[in-house]
Amino acid sequence: MNTGKEILQALKPLEDNFKAQLDALAAKVEGNEKAVRKLEAEGRNLSISIVGAVKSGKSSLLNALLFNGESVLPKAATPMTAALTYIRYTPEKNCRAEIEFFTAKEWEKMESFAREYERIYVESEAKLRQEDELAERRGERRREVTRDRVIRHSRGRLTEEYVSAKELVDSVRNSRLDVSRYLKNSEANGASEVISAATPGELVDRMRDYVGADGRFTPIVCSTTIYLNDKRLEGFEIVDTPGTNDPVIFRGARTSQSLGSTDAVMAVSTASQFFQQSDLELLSEILPRKGVKNFVLVASQYDRAVSEMEDEIDDDLPPQERLIQTALAVEEKLSENYRKRITEIANAAAKGDGDGERWEKLVSAEPTCVSALAYSLACRWGHWTQAEKDEFEKFNELIEGFAFRDAEMLRQFSKIGQVKEQLDAVMARKREIVAESVAAKEAGFRKDVADFLRELQERLEGRINTLETNDVASLRKKLKDQTRALKAGEENIKSVFEDFRYDAHKIFFETLSAMRQAKNGHAQLNVRTEVQTHEYTHDRGCGFLGWRSLTGTRYETRTRTVRTRYANTYDAVNQVEAYVEEARKELEETIMRVTDRKVLRRKLSETVLELLQGIAGSEPDLALLKAQLQSVVGKIDIPDVDFGNLDYTRMITEAFEGGEVTNEKVDKLQSLQRDALQRVLVDLEKKVAQKSKEIETSIVVAGASFAKQLIAELSGDTDRDVEELKDKENALKRLKGHLQLVRQIVQEI
Repeated sequence: MNTGKEILQALKPLEDNFKAQLDALAAKVEGNEKAVRKLEAEGRNLSISIVGAVKSGKSSLLNALLFNGESVLPKAATPMTAALTYIRYTPEKNCRAEIEFFTAKEWEKMESFAREYERIYVESEAKLRQEDELAERRGERRREVTRDRVIRHSRGRLTEEYVSAKELVDSVRNSRLDVSRYLKNSEANGASEVISAATPGELVDRMRDYVGADGRFTPIVCSTTIYLNDKRLEGFEIVDTPGTNDPVIFRGARTSQSLGSTDAVMAVSTASQFFQQSDLELLSEILPRKGVKNFVLVASQYDRAVSEMEDEIDDDLPPQERLIQTALAVEEKLSENYRKRITEIANAAAKGDGDGERWEKLVSAEPTCVSALAYSLACRWGHWTQAEKDEFEKFNELIEGFAFRDAEMLRQFSKIGQVKEQLDAVMARKREIVAESVAAKEAGFRKDVADFLRELQERLEGRINTLETNDVASLRKKLKDQTRALKAGEENIKSVFEDFRYDAHKIFFETLSAMRQAKNGHAQLNVRTEVQTHEYTHDRGCGFLGWRSLTGTRYETRTRTVRTRYANTYDAVNQVEAYVEEARKELEETIMRVTDRKVLRRKLSETVLELLQGIAGSEPDLALLKAQLQSVVGKIDIPDVDFGNLDYTRMITEAFEGGEVTNEKVDKLQSLQRDALQRVLVDLEKKVAQKSKEIETSIVVAGASFAKQLIAELSGDTDRDVEELKDKENALKRLKGHLQLVRQIVQEI
């Protein structure tokens, strides 16, 4: 017998005598099967987060990897804005998109950022005009005060989030959109709009008002989930992020969470301009400190880079050899430049905050060059549109004298197969991990079943022994003596529960102390300092009778040293979220420890056995006593171990500004981070106090009634045994048959 259901079916003859026990086993079987199904379902799906700037070739890459180069995901299917997009399979006939808007609180924060932008902009503009007037007096040409010039002048004050918020708020104002109608729905219902269509292309057209560059609702969209009815997407979940960094912290935090929860993160950049230093720094900021299991680095549009480097290769080589050497040169140069940049950034970051963990995936990654276009042409070889024919002609112009003769040559050149192999390896590792988890779950379940059968066997042996060695009078006397002993020792039993309650209280207190200490470790914001020297013109005044103006020595050039401190909001958010996750796991483990019925049952067994062993001529049957104690302990109502969903993302992001902050805002960010951590701790302390009180109350109530419940259990068993003694022969025959059946099942599992 291999399954729990088979064992339950085999034990069906015992149902009349052991219904409560078999019901408990049935619950275990159902719980195990549900857990295994969940694990196996997780093992069948591969979730991939894809990160890259606009026009980096993400859509083409996804089409190549999932749909053999077909344009199932048009460019507009992945976000045209900064909205996070999930792409999933649906068996339903129609495709659909679920649009989630910002919450009212998030939009209120956005509007406050826009107001701050306007205040800083006006101040900077006025200051620039004053400087220009001074320059004009010196005879210099007056410059136009443009928006770009004002923003450059306000560097460090007009953060990316302020600029982004201003653009979004202005878009809403210009469209005269009543945002309150949609933001309230978002808070109440999650997905605020659902759009359906027969095909992906039609769905994209209908989404333009929500994700298009000029879409009416685009400014207030936080995320979209696209469901496509294409079997090739089954088993995958794609999380498409809009770029290497999102200036809107509400979305950026969600992006970071998605990157941490998916099986693989695929970062895409064009081979010609592969991840510049600023892109790598931004990418590192949204990567969570922990949780990114696998990292795939892709250099897209490889064919363009080969074309650009072709002139640097020896003309005397044969055409095919020139193509090979050019391709190798592109890969070598790209890899070398990437390795140099990422090592420098990682070393500088490690010196700054000692945190090398977030850089590990980036440093160890090796870029893979791909051409999704070459792969698409290979898959459609001989069935090209005119546009595809034109593209193919360009491929044959990469190297003078070389032509791609068949689909296989194009497919090999595309290197899409290498990325597929990396993803296949990720999937294989995931399935291996899931298989190990399933095996561990099944092993634990088999142990539980074995323990159950052993206890059932002991109980049957105890009942058989009771019928064979006792008569009605001795059973009645034993019950009377045991009842008297248990009533006399009721305080001893209560003390076991009191000790159990005290231990639970102590464990909760120790956990809270550890959480308070851990909080400080998650408030280590990385702050870096840059020193820059600026020249400026100083007006010394005209002097006595204007002699400085006459001699031309009125203005002099001076230098000013400016020290600027920088910190990043995503770093603060990641630390707070890491603290929440660590605290959640610690609390759940704590609750499991303090509600461990096995520990309570063992301590009660020792105490009850000591009380009953002092009865002359009334030695307790250990197997029966163990079963009776288990039955009573199993009925104790101890609160479950679920501590709830501790999701503080919205609370955190509503407290922080997004992107990079400087100088006095660094202090503000540090203060906000400490406040957020404290709010998390205070909230957790309340939850712990509530859960601790529930558990301790449950233990006290159970202790007050335990002796009575055990006496009732003993009395019920005695009444049953007395009844069976009336037909002792048949009762023994039935019980021995049950025992033989249980022993047989034990041998078969």
